[in-house]
Amino acid sequence: MSDNLLEIEKLTVDYLVDKSEFRAVKEVSFNIGRGEIFGLAGESGCGKSTIAYAITRLSKPPAWISGGSIRLDGQDLLRMPERDLQKIRWKRIGMALALRPELVIMDEPTTALDVVVQREILQQVRELQAELGFAVLFITHDLSLLLEIAHRIAIMYAGEIVEEAPAARLRTDPRHPYTVGLLGSFPPLHGPIERLTGIPGAPPDLSAPPSGCRFHPRCRYCTGEDAALHARQVSERPVLRVISPGHRVACHREKVE
Repeated sequence: MSDNLLEIEKLTVDYLVDKSEFRAVKEVSFNIGRGEIFGLAGESGCGKSTIAYAITRLSKPPAWISGGSIRLDGQDLLRMPERDLQKIRWKRIGMALALRPELVIMDEPTTALDVVVQREILQQVRELQAELGFAVLFITHDLSLLLEIAHRIAIMYAGEIVEEAPAARLRTDPRHPYTVGLLGSFPPLHGPIERLTGIPGAPPDLSAPPSGCRFHPRCRYCTGEDAALHARQVSERPVLRVISPGHRVACHREKVE
Protein backbone atom coordinates (compact mmCIF):
# COMPACT_ATOMS: atom_id res chain seq x y z
CA MET A 1 0.00 0.00 0.00
CA SER A 2 1.32 3.44 -0.95
CA ASP A 3 2.07 6.00 1.74
CA ASN A 4 0.00 8.45 -0.32
CA LEU A 5 -3.74 8.49 0.27
CA LEU A 6 -4.45 11.02 -2.50
CA GLU A 7 -2.41 11.54 -5.66
CA ILE A 8 -3.25 14.43 -8.01
CA GLU A 9 -1.41 14.48 -11.33
CA LYS A 10 -1.57 17.34 -13.86
CA LEU A 11 -5.11 18.32 -12.87
CA THR A 12 -6.56 20.89 -15.26
CA VAL A 13 -9.92 22.66 -14.82
CA ASP A 14 -11.42 25.06 -17.36
CA TYR A 15 -14.36 27.46 -17.22
CA LEU A 16 -16.54 28.38 -20.19
CA VAL A 17 -18.10 31.81 -19.62
CA ASP A 18 -19.88 33.84 -22.32
CA LYS A 19 -18.37 31.61 -25.01
CA SER A 20 -14.89 32.39 -23.68
CA GLU A 21 -12.80 29.64 -22.13
CA PHE A 22 -10.19 30.19 -19.45
CA ARG A 23 -8.01 27.82 -17.45
CA ALA A 24 -8.60 28.13 -13.70
CA VAL A 25 -6.29 25.26 -12.72
CA LYS A 26 -3.35 24.33 -14.93
CA GLU A 27 -1.59 20.97 -14.60
CA VAL A 28 -1.51 20.91 -10.80
CA SER A 29 0.17 17.93 -9.14
CA PHE A 30 0.56 17.05 -5.46
CA ASN A 31 0.13 14.14 -3.05
CA ILE A 32 -1.38 13.89 0.41
CA GLY A 33 -0.06 11.18 2.70
CA ARG A 34 -2.12 9.11 5.10
CA GLY A 35 -2.72 11.09 8.28
CA GLU A 36 -1.02 14.19 6.81
CA ILE A 37 -2.25 17.78 7.06
CA PHE A 38 -1.55 19.33 3.66
CA GLY A 39 -2.05 23.07 3.20
CA LEU A 40 -3.04 24.89 0.01
CA ALA A 41 -2.58 28.68 0.15
CA GLY A 42 -2.99 31.61 -2.20
CA GLU A 43 -5.03 34.71 -2.96
CA SER A 44 -8.73 34.54 -3.76
CA GLY A 45 -9.33 33.27 -7.28
CA CYS A 46 -6.09 31.29 -7.55
CA GLY A 47 -7.89 27.95 -7.95
CA LYS A 48 -7.81 26.50 -4.42
CA SER A 49 -11.54 25.82 -4.08
CA THR A 50 -11.76 24.70 -7.70
CA ILE A 51 -9.36 21.88 -6.78
CA ALA A 52 -11.48 20.95 -3.75
CA TYR A 53 -14.60 20.60 -5.92
CA ALA A 54 -12.65 18.61 -8.51
CA ILE A 55 -11.43 16.09 -5.92
CA THR A 56 -15.02 15.20 -4.99
CA ARG A 57 -16.10 15.60 -8.64
CA LEU A 58 -18.68 18.18 -7.64
CA SER A 59 -17.58 20.80 -10.18
CA LYS A 60 -20.62 22.44 -11.76
CA PRO A 61 -20.95 24.17 -15.13
CA PRO A 62 -19.38 26.36 -16.37
CA ALA A 63 -16.45 24.46 -14.78
CA TRP A 64 -15.25 21.19 -16.26
CA ILE A 65 -12.24 18.98 -15.58
CA SER A 66 -10.34 18.85 -18.85
CA GLY A 67 -7.27 16.82 -17.90
CA GLY A 68 -5.25 14.96 -15.31
CA SER A 69 -6.00 12.31 -12.72
CA ILE A 70 -7.11 12.21 -9.08
CA ARG A 71 -6.32 8.90 -7.39
CA LEU A 72 -7.54 7.73 -4.00
CA ASP A 73 -5.67 4.57 -2.98
CA GLY A 74 -4.76 4.12 -6.64
CA GLN A 75 -8.33 4.46 -7.94
CA ASP A 76 -8.82 7.30 -10.42
CA LEU A 77 -11.87 9.23 -9.22
CA LEU A 78 -12.20 11.07 -12.54
CA ARG A 79 -12.78 7.83 -14.46
CA MET A 80 -14.96 6.15 -11.87
CA PRO A 81 -18.71 5.62 -12.57
CA GLU A 82 -20.93 7.94 -10.53
CA ARG A 83 -22.53 5.05 -8.65
CA ASP A 84 -19.09 3.91 -7.44
CA LEU A 85 -18.04 7.47 -6.63
CA GLN A 86 -21.08 7.87 -4.39
CA LYS A 87 -19.73 5.10 -2.18
CA ILE A 88 -16.52 7.11 -1.69
CA ARG A 89 -17.85 10.65 -1.50
CA TRP A 90 -18.54 11.71 2.10
CA LYS A 91 -17.63 8.25 3.45
CA ARG A 92 -13.94 8.33 2.49
CA ILE A 93 -13.65 12.00 1.44
CA GLY A 94 -15.75 14.53 3.37
CA MET A 95 -16.49 18.79 4.74
CA ALA A 96 -17.40 17.05 8.19
CA LEU A 97 -16.24 14.13 10.50
CA ALA A 98 -19.60 12.47 11.12
CA LEU A 99 -18.78 9.51 8.86
CA ARG A 100 -15.10 9.47 9.85
CA PRO A 101 -13.67 9.89 6.34
CA GLU A 102 -10.02 9.18 5.56
CA LEU A 103 -9.59 12.60 3.95
CA VAL A 104 -11.23 15.78 5.28
CA ILE A 105 -11.32 18.85 3.03
CA MET A 106 -11.41 22.13 4.98
CA ASP A 107 -11.96 25.14 2.75
CA GLU A 108 -11.36 28.43 4.59
CA PRO A 109 -12.69 27.06 7.92
CA THR A 110 -11.49 30.08 9.93
CA THR A 111 -12.26 32.96 7.54
CA ALA A 112 -13.48 36.14 9.30
CA LEU A 113 -12.83 34.70 12.76
CA ASP A 114 -10.65 36.45 15.30
CA VAL A 115 -7.24 35.00 16.14
CA VAL A 116 -8.39 33.57 19.48
CA VAL A 117 -11.16 31.51 17.87
CA GLN A 118 -8.79 30.56 15.03
CA ARG A 119 -6.31 29.08 17.50
CA GLU A 120 -9.11 27.17 19.26
CA ILE A 121 -10.23 25.65 15.95
CA LEU A 122 -6.67 24.74 15.01
CA GLN A 123 -6.19 23.03 18.33
CA GLN A 124 -9.38 21.00 17.86
CA VAL A 125 -8.30 19.98 14.37
CA ARG A 126 -4.93 18.82 15.72
CA GLU A 127 -6.53 16.82 18.54
CA LEU A 128 -9.14 15.15 16.31
CA GLN A 129 -6.60 14.39 13.61
CA ALA A 130 -4.25 12.79 16.14
CA GLU A 131 -7.11 10.74 17.62
CA LEU A 132 -8.77 9.58 14.38
CA GLY A 133 -5.81 9.59 12.00
CA PHE A 134 -7.52 11.21 9.02
CA ALA A 135 -5.67 13.28 6.41
CA VAL A 136 -6.57 16.93 5.83
CA LEU A 137 -6.55 19.22 2.82
CA PHE A 138 -6.57 22.63 4.54
CA ILE A 139 -7.35 25.47 2.12
CA THR A 140 -6.87 29.10 3.11
CA HIS A 141 -5.55 32.45 1.90
CA ASP A 142 -3.79 32.90 5.27
CA LEU A 143 -0.33 31.36 4.99
CA SER A 144 0.54 32.20 8.60
CA LEU A 145 -2.35 29.97 9.67
CA LEU A 146 -1.07 27.01 7.67
CA LEU A 147 2.38 27.35 9.20
CA GLU A 148 0.75 26.59 12.55
CA ILE A 149 -0.98 23.37 11.53
CA ALA A 150 0.21 21.86 8.23
CA HIS A 151 2.94 19.28 7.67
CA ARG A 152 3.47 20.40 4.06
CA ILE A 153 2.23 23.45 2.15
CA ALA A 154 1.69 24.22 -1.53
CA ILE A 155 1.42 27.82 -2.72
CA MET A 156 -0.91 28.57 -5.64
CA TYR A 157 -0.82 31.55 -7.96
CA ALA A 158 -3.10 32.10 -10.97
CA GLY A 159 -4.09 28.45 -11.25
CA GLU A 160 -0.63 26.96 -10.77
CA ILE A 161 1.46 25.68 -7.87
CA VAL A 162 4.55 27.86 -7.61
CA GLU A 163 6.11 26.40 -4.46
CA GLU A 164 5.72 23.33 -2.26
CA ALA A 165 7.72 22.46 0.86
CA PRO A 166 7.48 21.17 4.42
CA ALA A 167 5.93 23.85 6.59
CA ALA A 168 9.09 24.24 8.67
CA ARG A 169 11.17 24.80 5.53
CA LEU A 170 8.68 27.26 4.08
CA ARG A 171 8.70 29.26 7.30
CA THR A 172 12.46 29.72 7.32
CA ASP A 173 13.44 29.51 3.66
CA PRO A 174 10.69 30.56 1.22
CA ARG A 175 12.06 30.75 -2.32
CA HIS A 176 9.34 32.02 -4.63
CA PRO A 177 8.81 35.82 -4.52
CA TYR A 178 5.07 35.26 -4.21
CA THR A 179 5.54 33.06 -1.15
CA VAL A 180 7.75 35.72 0.42
CA GLY A 181 5.06 38.29 -0.32
CA LEU A 182 2.35 36.17 1.31
CA LEU A 183 4.46 35.71 4.41
CA GLY A 184 4.82 39.48 4.62
CA SER A 185 1.09 40.08 4.22
CA PHE A 186 -0.21 38.47 7.42
CA PRO A 187 0.81 38.87 11.05
CA PRO A 188 1.97 35.64 12.73
CA LEU A 189 -0.28 34.08 15.38
CA HIS A 190 2.63 34.33 17.82
CA GLY A 191 6.15 35.72 17.88
CA PRO A 192 7.53 39.26 17.41
CA ILE A 193 5.49 41.92 15.64
CA GLU A 194 6.88 42.76 12.21
CA ARG A 195 6.02 45.34 9.56
CA LEU A 196 3.63 43.95 6.94
CA THR A 197 4.75 44.51 3.36
CA GLY A 198 2.07 42.96 1.14
CA ILE A 199 2.26 42.32 -2.60
CA PRO A 200 1.85 45.13 -5.14
CA GLY A 201 -0.63 44.83 -7.98
CA ALA A 202 -3.41 42.28 -8.43
CA PRO A 203 -3.74 38.69 -9.67
CA PRO A 204 -3.98 38.38 -13.46
CA ASP A 205 -7.11 37.91 -15.54
CA LEU A 206 -7.08 34.18 -16.24
CA SER A 207 -8.90 34.69 -19.53
CA ALA A 208 -5.77 36.49 -20.74
CA PRO A 209 -2.87 35.60 -18.41
CA PRO A 210 0.55 37.20 -18.92
CA SER A 211 3.10 35.30 -20.96
CA GLY A 212 6.02 33.60 -19.27
CA CYS A 213 5.85 33.54 -15.49
CA ARG A 214 2.34 34.56 -14.48
CA PHE A 215 3.74 36.40 -11.46
CA HIS A 216 6.28 38.49 -13.40
CA PRO A 217 4.17 41.71 -13.60
CA ARG A 218 4.17 41.82 -9.77
CA CYS A 219 7.64 40.38 -9.13
CA ARG A 220 10.23 42.65 -7.58
CA TYR A 221 12.98 40.67 -9.33
CA CYS A 222 11.58 41.19 -12.82
CA THR A 223 13.37 44.49 -13.42
CA GLY A 224 15.31 44.00 -16.64
CA GLU A 225 18.70 44.48 -14.98
CA ASP A 226 19.62 40.95 -16.04
CA ALA A 227 18.57 40.91 -19.70
CA ALA A 228 18.79 37.13 -20.14
CA LEU A 229 16.80 36.44 -16.97
CA HIS A 230 14.21 39.07 -17.85
CA ALA A 231 13.68 37.55 -21.29
CA ARG A 232 12.90 34.20 -19.69
CA GLN A 233 10.64 35.73 -17.03
CA VAL A 234 8.39 37.44 -19.56
CA SER A 235 8.31 34.72 -22.23
CA GLU A 236 9.01 31.27 -20.71
CA ARG A 237 6.76 29.50 -18.24
CA PRO A 238 8.84 28.32 -15.25
CA VAL A 239 8.62 24.62 -14.46
CA LEU A 240 7.94 23.39 -10.92
CA ARG A 241 11.07 21.45 -10.02
CA VAL A 242 12.85 20.05 -6.99
CA ILE A 243 15.56 22.38 -5.65
CA SER A 244 16.20 20.39 -2.47
CA PRO A 245 14.63 17.28 -0.88
CA GLY A 246 10.88 17.87 -0.51
CA HIS A 247 11.09 21.45 -1.80
CA ARG A 248 9.73 22.37 -5.26
CA VAL A 249 9.75 25.87 -6.79
CA ALA A 250 8.65 27.30 -10.16
CA CYS A 251 10.94 30.30 -10.58
CA HIS A 252 13.62 31.10 -13.16
CA ARG A 253 15.87 32.54 -10.43
CA GLU A 254 16.13 29.28 -8.47
CA LYS A 255 18.85 26.70 -8.95
CA VAL A 256 18.99 23.12 -7.69
CA GLU A 257 20.94 22.91 -4.43
